[in-house]
Amino acid sequence: MQLEWDDSLACGHPLIDAQHRQLLELIVALDSSADVQLEGDAAYSLLGTLSDYVKNHFSDEERWMEEIGYPELAAHREEHARFVDHNLDNARELLCHGSMPKADLVHHLTQWLLTHIKGSDHRIAEWAAAHGRQ
Repeated sequence: MQLEWDDSLACGHPLIDAQHRQLLELIVALDSSADVQLEGDAAYSLLGTLSDYVKNHFSDEERWMEEIGYPELAAHREEHARFVDHNLDNARELLCHGSMPKADLVHHLTQWLLTHIKGSDHRIAEWAAAHGRQ
């Protein structure tokens, strides 16, 4: 699975692209951590950092959609909320209780992020370009 940035992930918005790069780097850092099973404070700290960054990124991305008048903003915002509620928050609990190996979390986060960028986020960029609203 791809764990590094390449140009196929670019949306053409400098801030959003930079944040996507950073999100991949945070997942790589999680993958590179020594523990196979993160526990306790280490899990809360690492996932807390990732969660905070994701929430800030989603806020910036939603602001971009508002600025350009993206018609699918509500659906995209809901997709973000579902990811936070069902993935980040649940992952923290599962890791801390020992029922989710780190490799599974890394795989899931990477798969979701890449699918989201190449799908939903690229649709924003395509719409913005087609309507002259970069």
